[in-house]
Amino acid sequence: MHDLNAAISKVNGTGLLGSSSASLASYLQADIAPLQALGTKIAGDTTVATAQADASTIFTSYRVLALVLPAARLAATADGIDATAIPDLTSLSAKAASHVNPSNRAAVQPLIDDLNSQIQSATNGTAAVATTLLGYTPSQWNANHDLLTASRGSVQAAKGNITNARDDVQQIRRILTSTAPSPTPTTSA
Repeated sequence: MHDLNAAISKVNGTGLLGSSSASLASYLQADIAPLQALGTKIAGDTTVATAQADASTIFTSYRVLALVLPAARLAATADGIDATAIPDLTSLSAKAASHVNPSNRAAVQPLIDDLNSQIQSATNGTAAVATTLLGYTPSQWNANHDLLTASRGSVQAAKGNITNARDDVQQIRRILTSTAPSPTPTTSA
């Protein structure tokens, strides 16, 4: 439960998840009360066999370390991309587009096009990932230990898209800075 409480504190302490932080915190909190009740039951068990049987349900019914925490981390990463990185990059793309002119169009426009493509790919990669991840149950994970693989791949690809988009932004900044007209000196009367 310590791991769950620590994860909840992280979720509640970050402002990078947008409106999805409440659902993520709720997802993490869902197992705390049942695990506390199970701990009380195990403490009251009168035989070793009963205590062992009850303790085994930690692994079959909750899967905190194998499913819940990894799914929450992936969901938080996807939500962070959706709530911060994509809007920031979209804004930078629009700003860059407003600075395109005939003298820099050939160099800047392909970068803006790639930036927009990377943003779209990241958006597609994270679409519904958090909802999917937070919907998985321990019984699904028990039946398929590769349950998180597709979502993990989508999130990793989206992170790569964000990295590529940020590289595009840096290149655009360099070009726009180097092609900016020099200020015209003024003379005083």
